Amino acid sequence: MINKAGHYILGIYHFTIMLRDTLEYTFRKDNYQPAAYKARRQAFEKSLEEKAQIKQILAKLGENGAKVETKLQEFIDLVYSDNSTVLKASGDELRVDHAQHLIIFEMVVGLHQTFWDILSGYLQAATSRQDINIDLGPLFEADERLYRTIAIQGLMNEIEKVFLEFQKAMQESRGAKTPQSNYIINDLTKLVQLVNFQKAHNRIKDTAFNDMVDGELRVLEMIEGKRELPLMPEEEVVPESKQIGVMINGVRHRSFPDVFRQARDINRAVLIESEKVWKERYLPIHQELMAGLKDGVDGDPKEPFDA
Repeated sequence: MINKAGHYILGIYHFTIMLRDTLEYTFRKDNYQPAAYKARRQAFEKSLEEKAQIKQILAKLGENGAKVETKLQEFIDLVYSDNSTVLKASGDELRVDHAQHLIIFEMVVGLHQTFWDILSGYLQAATSRQDINIDLGPLFEADERLYRTIAIQGLMNEIEKVFLEFQKAMQESRGAKTPQSNYIINDLTKLVQLVNFQKAHNRIKDTAFNDMVDGELRVLEMIEGKRELPLMPEEEVVPESKQIGVMINGVRHRSFPDVFRQARDINRAVLIESEKVWKERYLPIHQELMAGLKDGVDGDPKEPFDA
């Protein structure tokens, strides 16, 4: 049975899962589940109630905790409140304003990293004191790989869309900068910074994940003009699917849609494998956790302990 320290740490972990799952709204889908939205909204709202675990953790952090709490409240107001223009629940329908993906990315990326660092600190402290009776390291490793793969895929999808908007704006203005193109560049810069944030903060060492990230960063260098588009062999030209590349100085190169598509395919493969591993590690722990809650644990799992 998972002990009190394990329950407490998993409580923080499930909060990071809710942040991760909010990225669902940056992916275009035919429909979203209103029930899942309502459950997340309720949980986020309750997280700042006086006796809530998250509220108590932030209170321990003093001035820094107060700043995080303000940011969390801003996130709830912008995304999960009646005043939100990003998400609107109406009956059995949940509408997402896909023009506001950047708001979700900026809020989730920062908050997730903050609570991931808090989670890591509590786990390290509990492990060093031998207070915890379950090894959560493999699960958290799998989760970080899954979260960052989802985040990078969503960010790159948005970068592709915004970059194509920039190209169109520049074509229409015949290469002259306009207020519209400057606005687009500003959004593009923020999205690129968020991808670089994932690169800088991840602790994932496996080759497949890092090759994926390196490939995405090469694409970013191409759109920034720091790297040439790769050459496209003639045998890979497929006019039927519009994979014909682009001629540059008389030499055929891959087009931007080509390089985005290739990066997306690699990302998708890593995502599928990451989700599989995460489920394999999470489900047994979730079942044990639910069994413990049913049978009762020694002490209140919501009661904080000194990390």
